[in-house]
Amino acid sequence: MRLEKLPVSRIRYAGIVDFDGLYRMMHQWFLDRSYYLEEQSWKYKIPTPLGKHMEIEWDAWKKVTEYALYRIHVYFYLMDVKEIEVVRDGKKEKRLKLKMNLEISSQVEMEYQNRVTTPLQKVLDDVLYKTLLRRDMDIFWTDHLWYIVFKLHTEIKKFLGMETTADPYRAVW
Repeated sequence: MRLEKLPVSRIRYAGIVDFDGLYRMMHQWFLDRSYYLEEQSWKYKIPTPLGKHMEIEWDAWKKVTEYALYRIHVYFYLMDVKEIEVVRDGKKEKRLKLKMNLEISSQVEMEYQNRVTTPLQKVLDDVLYKTLLRRDMDIFWTDHLWYIVFKLHTEIKKFLGMETTADPYRAVW
């Protein structure tokens, strides 16, 4: 199996957020794009006087071809989490006041099914990859996945109400 890792996308946020809404929005974003989504872990650490600490990890993947697979890993680290009540449109709603570090890492996996087992198959696979598929990997698959991750990054920023919500690549993919 060959891996082509892309740069990690990071978001740091401190403030009041509807975390349940963010969680649902991101979950739906993956489902709308036909990704298989799996929650790897949900860790809840012992609360401190400043608040709770939580860690959440997601792993999402999607087959592009019989030879290539997109994999996106999302890591949430929530610090100093406190539940507060806010008034919006005359209604009391529960929100979380927190500090959040969010990391989105992605990679393209080639020959993810591990069909290549014999030495001859490995040589033929190397020739196929170096002559034909390396160009597709560089030009299409890694580029396409980078834009997909960038769209997710932008949607998260829009939900959080951050200033840099513009998407300069909206019309590309």
